[in-house]
Amino acid sequence: MNDSTMNTNGAVERRQQGGPPLALLAAISLVLLLAGLVIGVALAGVMPLPYGSATAIQDYVSGHHAAAVAIAVGTFGSSIPLAIYAATASARLRQLGVTAPGATIALAGGLLASAGLALSSLSRLLEGIIVSISGFEAGYMLRSVSPLDHLRIYHGWEDCIYI
Repeated sequence: MNDSTMNTNGAVERRQQGGPPLALLAAISLVLLLAGLVIGVALAGVMPLPYGSATAIQDYVSGHHAAAVAIAVGTFGSSIPLAIYAATASARLRQLGVTAPGATIALAGGLLASAGLALSSLSRLLEGIIVSISGFEAGYMLRSVSPLDHLRIYHGWEDCIYI
């Protein structure tokens, strides 16, 4: 009766879903970000710093609308695979049995980073649209909205690289 080793219920073991490969998502996100930056710089040169003069930003964005849009689209495009990466990494950590808050912290950090990239790019795109349509001095207005445009990486006291 119950001493049979054969499974007669027809239940099939499900393989756990792993999601997309993390290396592929990271590569896609990085390529989209760099492609937007390279295309934007190739079209119009390096964009002025957000805390520079408002007229320089306004002149750049109004004169090189396509470059500003290319940078914004590339940055926004890179935020989507980054969010998927964060969700996949968090799910894999949970599948591995990580019960510490690290999996949730990884998910929250990745989603916040992705949201920051998306908001930064959308503010840059909005700035380009406002300046190109109305000539309004949006460069001055939106400088405080997009703090992630130029990240500073310090290498000692005298060297500073702007990304």
